[in-house]
Amino acid sequence: MARFCFLLATDGRILTRYSSALHGNAIPDDAIDVAKTIYDGSLNYRKEQAPYYVNNVLEFRPYRLDAQQQSLRTRRDIDQRCEDAITSGFSSNATGTRFDYDSQRDDQLNLNAAILLGIDMHYPCRDAQGEKGFHLHTAQQLRQVGEDFNQFKMKLLVYGNELKQQLDQALASGELETVEAIRWGEALS
Repeated sequence: MARFCFLLATDGRILTRYSSALHGNAIPDDAIDVAKTIYDGSLNYRKEQAPYYVNNVLEFRPYRLDAQQQSLRTRRDIDQRCEDAITSGFSSNATGTRFDYDSQRDDQLNLNAAILLGIDMHYPCRDAQGEKGFHLHTAQQLRQVGEDFNQFKMKLLVYGNELKQQLDQALASGELETVEAIRWGEALS
């Protein structure tokens, strides 16, 4: 789904326009999502269309999100960042040496299948130098890799749930600033 955003000055003026089609994932976190019609409309204003310009600076003021809208936006962001963290890979010392494992959805399915087979097998992982290879794992080691992944995943899911609970409490208070302050922390991603 395409995103259309404005980066606003503190007084509400548009500093920069962003669209996911042009900027991809390089849209700043503090950019405000706007409807495509608002974004498109802001591109059509001309200098002579006062009062939209003051000193050649666009004074187009998109709607400000209320606490409920910001809460929904933050909830989607938490879900996305949690999923991104879960699928970004994890580490395990199950073999006695630390290896990094991929954790995209297919990787999760493959790990579960390997564990269910219950046999020794070569399984893909990265060593300390980042070299990916198929290293021999015993059935017990594969189970331990699976347990390590589940602990990693649950830690992230619990953290995401805690943020959503904070978000619910902030929304109940109706304070937009409190809702806006709740964000996924970089320490866990």
